[in-house]
Amino acid sequence: NKDTIGINPEGDGNKTLLRGLPKAGQLILLSARNNYNIVCVATEFKNDTFFIAFDEPLDNQLIRDAAKGSTDNKNLLWQTISDYTMAIIAKHLPEQRRGYYRNY
Repeated sequence: NKDTIGINPEGDGNKTLLRGLPKAGQLILLSARNNYNIVCVATEFKNDTFFIAFDEPLDNQLIRDAAKGSTDNKNLLWQTISDYTMAIIAKHLPEQRRGYYRNY
């Protein structure tokens, strides 16, 4: 029904970003192939205030194109998609919270 689905690509609620999981990239690719709007959201709680940042929807065509002809190593493809998504999330966080994606 194209309902909203929330995923945490790193699989953890850590205070700094861990590396995204390949399985998250697989789910993102499946969503892109089915034309779901995929929106990255970054959150932070600081000084008793909750901050939330929404990015533009991901470019589903870009994700689908990246997957074309990439049958050799699906795990690497999924990891790349997961990293792409996490890097977008990271840009909305303070540098000290970006963790693995600090220099992406």
